[in-house]
Amino acid sequence: MQQGAFTFLSALLSALLSALLQALLQTLLQTLLSALLQTFLQTLLFPLLGPSFNGFGKHGIDLL
Repeated sequence: MQQGAFTFLSALLSALLSALLQALLQTLLQTLLSALLQTFLQTLLFPLLGPSFNGFGKHGIDLL
């Protein structure tokens, strides 16, 4: 009985740690990708599209 309880607790702890690590990594990856996309848009794409797309143009369009 004691071995079964230990196995159950071990599996439960493993599942909880796995879920926590997965959530942490997903949040970190989302933050990193969001920052990279914002940097890409502001430094590479918007200057190619012209001044009206970067939030400072004559129409004041702010896409971010």
